[in-house]
Amino acid sequence: MAIAKAGVVVGGGSGIGRATCLALAAAGCRLLIADRNADAADAVAREVSSADRPAVTFTCDIRNLDEVEALRVRAEEALGTVDFLVVTSGITQGGGIVDADPDRWRLLLETNVLGVAHCLRAFLPALARAEAGQAVVLASLSGRDAYAGQPLYIASKFGEIGLVHSVRKEAQKLGVRVSLIE
Repeated sequence: MAIAKAGVVVGGGSGIGRATCLALAAAGCRLLIADRNADAADAVAREVSSADRPAVTFTCDIRNLDEVEALRVRAEEALGTVDFLVVTSGITQGGGIVDADPDRWRLLLETNVLGVAHCLRAFLPALARAEAGQAVVLASLSGRDAYAGQPLYIASKFGEIGLVHSVRKEAQKLGVRVSLIE
């Protein structure tokens, strides 16, 4: 009998994260759904849970490394082995360099770059303990081709892509596959 894979979807409460949770649950995976919005994560958990495969939720702001470390601990408690991590969290901001809100720049960079780094740092050891651990990070084509209007968002996505490419090389030594979806 095959054992279903188990893993964590960060940003699973809405959008692409929610769709990812629905697809993984339909494929038989056991999930921990992490999101800053507890109500959104709970709603998705209700959608994907079944009697033999309940989804677990965890409220977490990936900008805070301690919260991400607590997420990993909870995932290992709830799921046992963590076979995969999917990071879908990200925020955007409109406006050019002159008219954009500088107070949002820190939030944007801390979420889109440091938050992803926190997730990878916290989960790589757990994924290395899995038989074929894998991390998947969703980025954006905006990290490949700059355009006017969202300079800090674009910078964050360039940074995120560079981060994932670098961590991929480090993770290979641990036997963990790191993938990037743009």
